[in-house]
Amino acid sequence: MAEAEKQRQAFRLEVNEDIVITLEGIGRSMGATLVDLSEGGCRLRTRLCIPLAQLQFKWKGPKSQIKLWGEMVGIRITEQKQTEFGVRFEMPQNEKDILVQELHEIQRRMAFKTEPTQSGDGVGRAKRKAYRAPIRFPISYKLKDGMHEQVAIAADLSIGGVMIITSETIAEGSEVELDFVMPVEAVDLGGEQREVVENTPFGQRKVKKLVPVRPFEPIHCKAKVVKRIGASPEGTAYGTSFFEMPAFTTEEVARFVHAFQLTQLRKAAAAADA
Repeated sequence: MAEAEKQRQAFRLEVNEDIVITLEGIGRSMGATLVDLSEGGCRLRTRLCIPLAQLQFKWKGPKSQIKLWGEMVGIRITEQKQTEFGVRFEMPQNEKDILVQELHEIQRRMAFKTEPTQSGDGVGRAKRKAYRAPIRFPISYKLKDGMHEQVAIAADLSIGGVMIITSETIAEGSEVELDFVMPVEAVDLGGEQREVVENTPFGQRKVKKLVPVRPFEPIHCKAKVVKRIGASPEGTAYGTSFFEMPAFTTEEVARFVHAFQLTQLRKAAAAADA
């Protein structure tokens, strides 16, 4: 796979934030705009045309400030007569992992902000802004006032709803009860690095440890069928929206989606470095 194709696999966050960059070997600092950012690199914009060089800058994520550094790998002049260039990060893998965690936390917070809890036509439009994990697993459902549970396929999952594929015809607006177990094999059980406090003979100290992912609880919840998506040989796909979801259940789904995203980002970073 070509390097450009590998790079496009990674999640890229739009930032558009003013920063200060330092050009290595020249010792010159200057203002720039951080246009976007991923675990593999970033895009910067400046008013001056500068030579290709190694550079570094600091970026403040939701949990910590990170020092990022790498090599300029491309340059172009915009219609506004500004210089844009790409940077390929060259930090050690443990530092890239910290960046991945910060990007993940931003995604998680964005998902919580954009996923509504009320029902209605506006729910579907807002819900689609949230990250949906493209993961397939068995799911069972029962129509409101129905007598029997039906077995279906869950095709993706977010904190706002899940797409189900079933051989049964379901009317839009129908309410269903869902039961499913999120596939733990789809996530990296190594978890993420977190800062914890340890008691030592010299007193308390903060250290970074890899916190494992704890098992996920089975999910039982209510959902409304908001849209018929289409038919396939497997059945008809329907988009659903969770409602009256208990806080603990919402957190369990969010925790799985977060772990799934982190796993995908790590895989993309490993592919880009291969």
